[in-house]
Amino acid sequence: MGNNKNNDDVNQQVNRMQAATNNGDRNRWRKMGGKNRNFAALIALIIVCGIWTVAAHAVAKPFLFPYFEDVVKEVVYSLSDMYVLRNLGITMRRVLTGAFYAFIIGLPLGMFMGYSPKILRALSPFMNSLRQVPIMAWVPLAIVWFGIGDGPTIFLIAFSGVFTIILNTISGVQDISKDFYNAARSMGANTLSIIKDIVLPGSLPGVMTGVRLAIGLGWMTKDIIIHENGKDGIAILGYHGVVSEQEKKENYASNPYFMSISEFEKQMKYLADNNYQCLSMKDVEAYYHGKKEVSKKAVCLTFDDGYKNFNTIVKPIIKKYNLQATNFVIGYKTKTNNLLYLQTNDLKNDQYVEYYSHSYDMHHIGHLPYKKKIETMTTNEIKKDFEKNKGLVSTDYFAFPYGVSCQNAQDYLKSSSVKLAFSYNQNRHMTRNDKQYLLPRYLMFSNMPFPLFKWWIE
Repeated sequence: MGNNKNNDDVNQQVNRMQAATNNGDRNRWRKMGGKNRNFAALIALIIVCGIWTVAAHAVAKPFLFPYFEDVVKEVVYSLSDMYVLRNLGITMRRVLTGAFYAFIIGLPLGMFMGYSPKILRALSPFMNSLRQVPIMAWVPLAIVWFGIGDGPTIFLIAFSGVFTIILNTISGVQDISKDFYNAARSMGANTLSIIKDIVLPGSLPGVMTGVRLAIGLGWMTKDIIIHENGKDGIAILGYHGVVSEQEKKENYASNPYFMSISEFEKQMKYLADNNYQCLSMKDVEAYYHGKKEVSKKAVCLTFDDGYKNFNTIVKPIIKKYNLQATNFVIGYKTKTNNLLYLQTNDLKNDQYVEYYSHSYDMHHIGHLPYKKKIETMTTNEIKKDFEKNKGLVSTDYFAFPYGVSCQNAQDYLKSSSVKLAFSYNQNRHMTRNDKQYLLPRYLMFSNMPFPLFKWWIE
């Protein structure tokens, strides 16, 4: 008997050792698998970045396909810019606040609708009707109810997310096995106890899915109302060249920066026919500093680079519709006798057009368009570039080359006589809350859908 008992003990110990060994092997394999997956993901990321870099340089059109290194620079710059971080924090607060309201409304509704078929049948028609209404239809009402500010934004974020939380919570509750309910009732549990101990924990995966979806929808929805709120400012449109239909077809078919005459005139005619207030740079400056009010239909027309067709094609159209336009001129181009660019004698301000600085020579290094020269220049070098433009074109107002700024440029502008500086950092209206030397513009391009043009300016 004693020997049998000892043998049993030994066998049990062996079994436990084997089980531990097997568990250890499984854990090691699991860890190795995780490491392999992480390594494979890293390799895949490197390959994607490499393909992106090669393809972007092959296309060599940043407007259509941005360079990977430029994207990385912008991300790093944005994450180190307190202005960006502050606004990111504001956006996060709005999204999370809206998601929180969606949660506290959607969770109990989803719980009761999932738990009670009667409540589900009673509320489903009403909820499904509200779900079908497009989010844009609620924008005017949201502004009327909550005014301009955070209120409409938070409301729309909450409204867009509440239905995902309700539906996923219902699904989570209905997925709970009926056996749990029966077992709880057999042991005398009341409805409150069942909800607290069974429904809440059992539906948690569905609830969390709904919350994640609600936050994602919140990020998309906030852009709608932000765009609408931003329309209290000025739509500053950034053009480049305008050419004839034939020239567009023959020489600029693949160049998104050059519009045809018919496309450009259609936009200008729309502005004139709908009584848009067309502003000069001085008007924009006065508005920015609170010295001038503008109508809700206010636009500012700007052109970059100083192409000859600004005077030969754009100006006659501007005069025809009694509008105003500003051209930001590259200084050294005015001295090259290049037939494509305006020369010094062409730069004469009048009631229809005016000319300001697009830098003397801060665009690119040599023949490498993807190298933004302004990003490589010291503050003193940027200062010297501005000084070269004296006598050629006014530097009262400035447009960044490629719409790209940098810290050295910002440092110089703050100590300079430049009154406003424009970028392409965001496609939205300029407001008085924007940085004085980083004002946003809409980058206009050829073959853009006309409804998009109208949506931008309206």
